[in-house]
Amino acid sequence: MFNTNDELDSKKKEFGKIFFYSVAAVFAFYLLLSLFTSDVVIVAKGALLFAFFLTTYTGFIISKTKFDFFIIFRIIVFALAIFIIYMCLLLSNISRAIFFLFVPIIIITQILFSMRLSVVFTVVLLVLSFFITEIATHFNFALKKDFYDYNPFILKIQEYLTLVIAIYFSFFGLYYKNEFLRIVLKGELVQDIEDTIEEDKSLNTEEADETTSDKYQILYDRIINCFEVDKPFQDAEFNIRKLADLVDSNNTYVSRSLNQIGDKKFNQLVNEYRIRQVLEDLKNDTHQKFTIEHIYTNAGFSQQSTFNRIFKEQTGSTPSEYIRNSQK
Repeated sequence: MFNTNDELDSKKKEFGKIFFYSVAAVFAFYLLLSLFTSDVVIVAKGALLFAFFLTTYTGFIISKTKFDFFIIFRIIVFALAIFIIYMCLLLSNISRAIFFLFVPIIIITQILFSMRLSVVFTVVLLVLSFFITEIATHFNFALKKDFYDYNPFILKIQEYLTLVIAIYFSFFGLYYKNEFLRIVLKGELVQDIEDTIEEDKSLNTEEADETTSDKYQILYDRIINCFEVDKPFQDAEFNIRKLADLVDSNNTYVSRSLNQIGDKKFNQLVNEYRIRQVLEDLKNDTHQKFTIEHIYTNAGFSQQSTFNRIFKEQTGSTPSEYIRNSQK
């Protein structure tokens, strides 16, 4: 049976392993290059050596242990962004090819952050890129314009290497962004198919006697009480099997009771309660204290795209439109 969480965790671990080893390979390449010429590489050999071993060791540790994917990589991407900004300040008077490294950073932030935060991050980088020469000049941080006048060919090599690295990590980010989305959509499709199969089974084997109907009513009442009191839907990994365990039943009977008594599928019930919690938070102006991402993840949604789609299906408007209308 397909397990979305297991496949997604496996793909995240694969992303982390390849990402770290790719970054380590870049440091190793520049370290090797610095042994033959100091003109192309302007970063100290000691710093490159330290970065290489730190990246390799961190990648190895992460590949062998469990970790919070989003927290770890948000920190890493932020650190890389700081490093690239440092290099931009250093080379701002000479070449702007280094700015292309912002492209893969922006792509990867779309995996790690909500779309709203990704847009804010992108705008900040664009504004910074526009003023970075003035900032570097003001603090006397940039290398002199004639730094490579003695050998412009070296500068060209540096720029081509930067473009190759930017292109590689951009396609890397796009590939895994697509893979994560594919797994999530596949999981939703499989869950819908499983629910449909369970409902078909229940319809084909339905017993029409009063005793069975009463049993389904009792089970349905337990399910609703579980949702109201324990709020298991807040768990992003919540599924019908976990619900069956909570109400001391099995998948088939839970599906039958939801279908015959509640006239709805498992996913419908879960999404109704999740959206209900989001609406209550918005009504209580929780969005004034926390981000929308915090609100919908607290309600059990793991993906912003899924949350936006379900929210619009049930309310007829997007979250931002709903907030604007409620404020009016």
